[in-house]
Amino acid sequence: MEDYEKYRHLAGGEAEKRGHFFQMAQQAYASGQKAEAHELSQKGKECGQKMEEYNRKAAYAIYLYKNTHCQPDELDLHGLYIDEAVQAVRQRIHNCIQRGEDHLHVIVGKGNHSVGHVEKLKPAVIQMLEQNNFRYSTEVNEGRIYVSFPHGVVPHPPQPVHASPYQHHQQQQPQPQQPVAAQGVDPETEKVIEEVVTCCLPRLKTCCVIM
Repeated sequence: MEDYEKYRHLAGGEAEKRGHFFQMAQQAYASGQKAEAHELSQKGKECGQKMEEYNRKAAYAIYLYKNTHCQPDELDLHGLYIDEAVQAVRQRIHNCIQRGEDHLHVIVGKGNHSVGHVEKLKPAVIQMLEQNNFRYSTEVNEGRIYVSFPHGVVPHPPQPVHASPYQHHQQQQPQPQQPVAAQGVDPETEKVIEEVVTCCLPRLKTCCVIM
């Protein structure tokens, strides 16, 4: 949990700096200082890249922490942003169907820690389930969703919900080394972690964390 909180905090700091640089770049451009505007914009992009990397590390840390000891048919989304969580559900369902499994318990929480106690994660997950024609129902514990899917129907591998706005630039840079999974992590957990942290970069305006 310490790593998770540290990386989310660092990501938030980079997001603030990014916004500050972009604002100054707009002001410089409006005043005709195009060279300075370009330089400030580049600094903003660098902050954005750092923000995304910190969020990837945070998602890896919290997913590993929450799911290592879950039941085989459970997926705990606590601590993930909306885009990260939706991607995790899509990938996990894909894996389950490939193995011939027919259900999954998705732990989405009740939104107690969301602004105004309004659920944001659960509706986003349900929307994805409906778009893919998966059967689901809210369990007795309203913070859990029971998802069922037919045998033998393997969808195409899920794609990232939102691509990074700096994806092209990142591909030209050396890729950061992915964290090494702790000993004792089962292949299922490790596979979903890899998909979440490498494919999903959350947008700040859709951030929602359930704890």
